[in-house]
Amino acid sequence: MTGGEILKAARSLRGMTQDEVVAMYGGISRNTYQRWEGGRTAAPYDDVKAIVEQVCKLNLANLLAMVESNG
Repeated sequence: MTGGEILKAARSLRGMTQDEVVAMYGGISRNTYQRWEGGRTAAPYDDVKAIVEQVCKLNLANLLAMVESNG
């Protein structure tokens, strides 16, 4: 699973838009976030972890386990 796929899964679980994630996370542009989520640019691990855990309020390991078990 790529960083972008993880970001999209976390955002979708929380029912958030990309704009909401960017506004809450700060420091990145909407275009950067779209490139990460779309797989056009690799999302840095630290950013993926921070967005999942701080913005989406999910545990990264639990999210990965849940997504992988749902196939």
